[in-house]
Amino acid sequence: MSTKKKGMIRKNVLGLVIAVIGLLLIILAITKIYYIIPGNESENAKKTVETLKNKIDSIDNGEQSSVIIQGFDGSNNWYLIGWNKGDINGPDKCLLKNCLCICSVNSKGERDEHPCQKAGFCEFWDDKELIVYSNFSKVEGHFVTGGDINTFGAKFECIVLNSNLMKIEVKKTDKKIYVSREVDFILEDLEENGISIGSNIVCDNIRRGIE
Repeated sequence: MSTKKKGMIRKNVLGLVIAVIGLLLIILAITKIYYIIPGNESENAKKTVETLKNKIDSIDNGEQSSVIIQGFDGSNNWYLIGWNKGDINGPDKCLLKNCLCICSVNSKGERDEHPCQKAGFCEFWDDKELIVYSNFSKVEGHFVTGGDINTFGAKFECIVLNSNLMKIEVKKTDKKIYVSREVDFILEDLEENGISIGSNIVCDNIRRGIE
């Protein structure tokens, strides 16, 4: 076989390999897009808490890190909440373990059943207490009465999701896992993302198993 033909064969093989790699990348991209398209709300919620679990398990005690979570259509119906073993207000599956759960405000449990028991998705730890919260440290809004701008703080014992990219902070110590979100929006932006001060009432209801 001539050197010219060998060169052509190598060139064709290289082209075929590049084409296969390109096709695999396209398939991977389609898979990622499918993850965030409408109609997969429950799967997206499950993926969210799994992503957080992986990040927490990847860091050592004493370390702190962050993870960027992609919101999804309907994500403002979902709340990240932590329960610790022995907490009678949590779902039964968290009674003997510390858990980080993502629960929907639309979840409906059976009679006397916690709404997050079946419809929610949870990740578990045996030896570390979960502390989950949203910290609204610089929220500006207009009072209807005076029209002045007021800066106030608020802290929810949950993380309210929205449809945009969200930065979630995680920290791990010998005995505790902290999962938090710092929110710094004006009040109007919060409401556009489905978050309001009334969200804290919903958060508290879910924590206590009230539909």
